[in-house]
Amino acid sequence: MNKIHKQCTKDEGKFNRRVRGFGALAIFAFVGIFVGAAQVRAQGPAAKAAPLTFDVASIKPSEDINVAIGAGKMPHVGMKVDNQSVDFGYYTLAGLITYAYKVKAYQVTGPDWMKSAHWDVAATLPEGANKDQIPEMMQALLADRFKLEIHHDTKDMPVLALEVGKNGVKMAVSPPDPPPANKPDDKDSTVVDTGNGQVRVKTTGTMGSGGSAQISGGPAGNVKMSVDNGMMHMESSKMTMEILSQQLSQFLQQPVIDKTDLKGSYVAAVDISIEDLQAVARAAGFAVGAGPGASANSTGVPSAGDPSGGSVYASIEKLGLKLNKEKLPVEVIVVDHLEKAPTAN
Repeated sequence: MNKIHKQCTKDEGKFNRRVRGFGALAIFAFVGIFVGAAQVRAQGPAAKAAPLTFDVASIKPSEDINVAIGAGKMPHVGMKVDNQSVDFGYYTLAGLITYAYKVKAYQVTGPDWMKSAHWDVAATLPEGANKDQIPEMMQALLADRFKLEIHHDTKDMPVLALEVGKNGVKMAVSPPDPPPANKPDDKDSTVVDTGNGQVRVKTTGTMGSGGSAQISGGPAGNVKMSVDNGMMHMESSKMTMEILSQQLSQFLQQPVIDKTDLKGSYVAAVDISIEDLQAVARAAGFAVGAGPGASANSTGVPSAGDPSGGSVYASIEKLGLKLNKEKLPVEVIVVDHLEKAPTAN
């Protein structure tokens, strides 16, 4: 962790000079979407032994991410984990519950305020425990410090079925992986530990002024992001339909079910408006203002009731895919009780 911290500290000035303001927020929110997809896929079944607890855990309010970025500091965002300790940065209670119970964001229902306040959690693991047991220990921590009480239920929910469009797929199959480089090019890169491996965010120029950001090492392969004329262009080199459906679930804040029957991975490029990206960032807990023309719904994301509207839907159609409305039973976690602040460290 110290090595990662030193790398981040070394490069944070270069990183923030290139992605000021919303550009930085968009990148962190977008990395969070990829990380979230990876975590859900990577988690195994819950342990059946007696519940484990962290040896020591500290919980404190997160620093305002906008203040950190404005000061040229690397925001404390994401998760760093090994077999001895874990560090969560800028997590909402809803995000911690999602991680603890190995579910997706739309599967957690509770008070709206649990999606607003952000917390940093640093904890050490008990002897003999490993990082695969951290979700179980997080459940115990939330129950102890925030007095979390939940129950499981099944709820009929509107979902979107991701299907192949009538004119067929318009994505190219991913090319073979290139030979591994002898040494990663970390110049102007920021290393982000996702808890399931590291991703590198490398910037070129300034976002919004001809610059771009490249994310490598994530589940969707190499991802390039750039901003032009009010649109964020994102191209992934190794997009599977499973990952795409999980990402769309977070973009649209409702379940997206993969019904394409497409196997393998594809080169997928999408263009999403800054307004829609602001809505995604707000849904992820980042404090960004609403852009002009934002939707009237609670998240600012185009309503699923009108699949013809919004840049997300338009981008999906360009890939030769479509989203159809359905209603299916979905397993959910219902928050019965939750305190707004933890007991003292």
